[in-house]
Amino acid sequence: TDIRYSFTSPEIIEAAGVKISDYKIIVVKLGYIFPDLRKVSKRSIMALTPGSSCLAIDKFNFQNIVRPMFPVDKEFDWDK
Repeated sequence: TDIRYSFTSPEIIEAAGVKISDYKIIVVKLGYIFPDLRKVSKRSIMALTPGSSCLAIDKFNFQNIVRPMFPVDKEFDWDK
C-alpha cells in the first residue's frame, strides 16, 4: 500500500474492512501496547521474535558495551 497505518484500535481494523467478530484469531504487531485491542479479545499471546524490535534483549549479540551489563550478564558481583 502507499499509505501505512498502525492497527491501534478495533475501529481502525474495521475501517480497513475487517469485521473483528468474524474471526477467531487476529494477529497484530505490538498489540499489547494498545489497551483498546485488549477489550475485544478473550486472550492475548505475546510472541517474541527476532528482529530490530525484539524485546528479548538477552538474544542480541552485544559487542561494544561495558561489561557486565544487566540483564545480558546475570552472574556478577553487584558491589564492584
